[in-house]
Amino acid sequence: MKNYIVSAIIEARMDSARLKGKIMKKINRKELIKILISRLKICKELDNIIIATSKKKSNKKLINFINKNKLKYFQGSEDNVLSRVYKTINKNKSDIIVRLTGDNPLIDPFSVDYMVRFFKKNFKKYDYITNNNFGDILNRKIALGMDISLFKSKSFEKVFLLAKKKEHYEHPTLFFYREGKKIFKIKNIKLPKKMTLNKKYRLTVDTKEDFLLLKKIVNFYDKHKIKFISLNDIKFFFKKHPEAININKHVEQKIVELS
Repeated sequence: MKNYIVSAIIEARMDSARLKGKIMKKINRKELIKILISRLKICKELDNIIIATSKKKSNKKLINFINKNKLKYFQGSEDNVLSRVYKTINKNKSDIIVRLTGDNPLIDPFSVDYMVRFFKKNFKKYDYITNNNFGDILNRKIALGMDISLFKSKSFEKVFLLAKKKEHYEHPTLFFYREGKKIFKIKNIKLPKKMTLNKKYRLTVDTKEDFLLLKKIVNFYDKHKIKFISLNDIKFFFKKHPEAININKHVEQKIVELS
């Protein structure tokens, strides 16, 4: 198998609409972005971890964190995330991109590796793969916060040239499975059961309630001195604290029109 260069690109900024500065919010002196990066460092299939942020002044705190921790990053447009990701890719040589967001700090590194290995084996067959049923919120099979997308750098270059709508600029991979579904070879990956968390759980961080739930989970395992929280650990937490699901159950996820 060819030795492809694989880079994880994390979209992150401080001016999030519903919970400003969420990526730098701390749980036991650890920023959410740091929790995410520490999990990605467990991955065996990643060559690079790069943060794609914007040039806006409000991101200064994030940039200071990045520099302090000697992380790779690129600063681009605040609103045109498509352009920001495209320029991040151009600045960092890669064959395969793993697209992630700072909203999802408890991403499963073993699922990332599983999907990268699949993509490497089927590199000539697919342009884009995901585990979230192409953003279909009603028919997805996984918990919010566990979303992973992969695509070829060369295929994304085509997306950048073809995608012209406002929603494409906000959601960089949308073109792959909406307007571009007849152009690109795409696939939704059904992960093994051990790598799947039921979709009734909401582990993405977009509101104060989302953050409170995440804090409860992390605090529960910090008390037991468990540094890495696995999917099984998350399942065990909800088994011990079934009422915790109600903390953010009412939060409505923003939906992008798919047709």
